[in-house]
Amino acid sequence: MTNHLPTRKKNRLPKEVYAYCIMPDHIHLLISLRPDETASGKTSIQNVVGCFKARTTKAIGTGKTVWQKGFYDHIVRGQEDFDSVRQYIQFNPYIYLEKKKEGKS
Repeated sequence: MTNHLPTRKKNRLPKEVYAYCIMPDHIHLLISLRPDETASGKTSIQNVVGCFKARTTKAIGTGKTVWQKGFYDHIVRGQEDFDSVRQYIQFNPYIYLEKKKEGKS
């Protein structure tokens, strides 16, 4: 997955990818951006997501839009929030499978 993230020379590469989960109809990413580049305006979450969407769409090669226009972002506020988000991402596939078994998905 990381080979579809923006290249470093474009200053849009996340500082770190802490967790990710690819689901049948969506994706979760827990990343941090480089403070020096966000402060200078060189990158933003919108840049990273936009570049990711463009590269993965090109790699898929259908010539059609495969991503929805918007995205949901969340600013992590502290270690407890970070741990909660990371746990949610890690367990999301299991929750999905349980709901599918129960006929709720």
